[in-house]
Amino acid sequence: MNDRADVNSSTQIDSVEAVFRKLVDTITPTLSRGNRSLEEMYAIFGLPHDGSLSQQHVLNHLYAQIAIVLGSSPNSNENLQLQMLKHQLLLRYFADGEEVLHHLVLIEVIMDATRSGGWVVPSLTNEDSWRAALVAAANYDILSPGTFRSSNNVVRSHNQRQYQVAKAIKKLRSLDYVVAIKEGQAEIEHVEQLRISENIESHIRIAGGLRAAEFLFRSLRKKYNHNQERYHTVRRTSTMGNDREPSCPVSYLLNLCVKNVTAAQVASKEQVEGASKEAIELATVYAATFDLEPYNTFETLFHSGSNLPRFLQEVSIYDAMFNIAQARPSSAETVLRGLFDWLDDNVSLQHLGWTVSEAAQVLRVIMKMSHGVHGPFQFTRNELASRLPDIKQSSLAAILSMFSHQIGAANCEYKLPYEQTKVDFWFKPLIEQTANSYVFMDRSWCAPAFYEAVASAVREKVPETDSSIGLAFERFIKSELTAHGVRTVSGTYSVNGQDGECDAVIETATHIIFIEMKKKPLTRKARSGSDVNLLYDLSESLLAAQCQIGKHELLLVKHGMLNLHDGSSNYCIKLNGRAVERVALSPVEFGAMQDRNVISQILTTVMTSRLSATDAKNANQVNKVQKKGEELLRQYEELASLQPAARATFINYWFLSLGHLLTILQGVSTNDSFQSSLFTTRHITMGSLDFYFEHGQVLALKASQKP
Repeated sequence: MNDRADVNSSTQIDSVEAVFRKLVDTITPTLSRGNRSLEEMYAIFGLPHDGSLSQQHVLNHLYAQIAIVLGSSPNSNENLQLQMLKHQLLLRYFADGEEVLHHLVLIEVIMDATRSGGWVVPSLTNEDSWRAALVAAANYDILSPGTFRSSNNVVRSHNQRQYQVAKAIKKLRSLDYVVAIKEGQAEIEHVEQLRISENIESHIRIAGGLRAAEFLFRSLRKKYNHNQERYHTVRRTSTMGNDREPSCPVSYLLNLCVKNVTAAQVASKEQVEGASKEAIELATVYAATFDLEPYNTFETLFHSGSNLPRFLQEVSIYDAMFNIAQARPSSAETVLRGLFDWLDDNVSLQHLGWTVSEAAQVLRVIMKMSHGVHGPFQFTRNELASRLPDIKQSSLAAILSMFSHQIGAANCEYKLPYEQTKVDFWFKPLIEQTANSYVFMDRSWCAPAFYEAVASAVREKVPETDSSIGLAFERFIKSELTAHGVRTVSGTYSVNGQDGECDAVIETATHIIFIEMKKKPLTRKARSGSDVNLLYDLSESLLAAQCQIGKHELLLVKHGMLNLHDGSSNYCIKLNGRAVERVALSPVEFGAMQDRNVISQILTTVMTSRLSATDAKNANQVNKVQKKGEELLRQYEELASLQPAARATFINYWFLSLGHLLTILQGVSTNDSFQSSLFTTRHITMGSLDFYFEHGQVLALKASQKP
């Protein structure tokens, strides 16, 4: 066995784990595994009774003992996360074959007894308390051995996530990579991660980035939803936990393909397939060690307070690694024209050498040429020019330059999955291959980049671009709603000195739907897992919009009406006993952050937790998040006092993207049908954290039930 393998033997056990295991191994339970009468047990534990004896009473006493002696320390720095310790032991068991099943049983007992405290307990330095708790836990196990003691297969089934992480650790070690286990996670040094990444890229270069991408998209075809024009690469969970293999990190691999798209195409078909499979296998194993993928639906629920930032980091990095950003190709031209309806052709020609109309025509032709193709599509400038005779060659050249990454420039510094600040491919939809040829990597994947490219180009030359796009976004949304028969009202109001403005209001017989639009995107720093950036981006989009809607709703509930003025006419919204729906709308995708259960967890945390920055440079951003949370709480409590029965959950809070709204509008022709379409997934969650997938699944189920 070589030195590298010796390092992987995990003989240097984590100190917390070592102390815990020593404590478990040295305690002696009060009870023995022999049969004892209830009278004896009551006597041993000093329990009073009136002649009515029960085993459950004894078990409850043991739980109470554990909860008392492990009451959390006031100093959070001295506390221990039981979940982390459990995961550490599970990884030791699955990856290293350590005999720790008994230790896991006692952890399970203690976690169940301290559930109300969020599984946060004093550190192991409180040795007397821990010994008392472990003795009580061991007594519980003796008294009720069937509760937590399980077979090897059951332990694996109940801990599928840690099992898959451990299996990935073992696989990487077998490939001669150094992987440690620390604090309940796989730990791979940065230099070792670079070595893994380089080996993945070497397989992609052998296949050729273009051919490897084609191979990946062939495997994605079965996940393509033709109605939504997108691939459903979603989290696959179940309420029992899935016994399945880890998912392929599609986005990570495709972004590496982009980086190597100009690699020489010299491999045979067999070599391409073999090298692509090698890249996928290694990347899948590597991604599994990040421990981001849920297997049980409940893993995506019940995160709040101090646990929320880590959860948001996990879902954000998961989206960046496993899910590709997409938009509906058939809507890309309409969206581009709508968001830049304000840009004068003469100004655009003067500063950019092309008009938005011309750019939209180029977009349309590229989409038409690539229709029916899943994955990379190649074309030449001449082929494009022959289909666009009314656009000057100079303008076409300028548009292609604006839409294209230069040869070898896209994602050129990208190596590791979480380095989203180094992913620049999504800013432009095309990759230049030669002076006259281009690659369009995929219609759905690249569709959002047409807008990004135009916005970036215009922003450099035209002042106030972002505010102009924001106003255009509002006009576009109202136009799309009107085109689908949905009547909206909007305007300003002034009530008892409180001024405000409603972006769009949709009324039905039973509901009043407020829509507030915010342009703030999810930045690349947030996508990389920066907790501060994640919360700040959410604050300036979801929270800001919900604060505004909360103001509207409070006035409406207090006065029973809200008078809006749009500059030319007045309109009175009357509550009339109707319920309020609150929709925050963004032009861009926030991924899993827009799942309704995640929204509820975000709102719960910012409204009930005290947020603080560990780094002074982030204090301003964190304070802004805190203030919005305080305002939302104030609104919530005031609404609860006015309408107690209506303030049970956040079920009427939404966070949608433009893409979500366009999906909802399919088949809509009235205000009532809009509400019905919006409510498609209102009371349903499948654990995918993907609006498109769950919306599509419900519609497919309804269609299958029709006679």
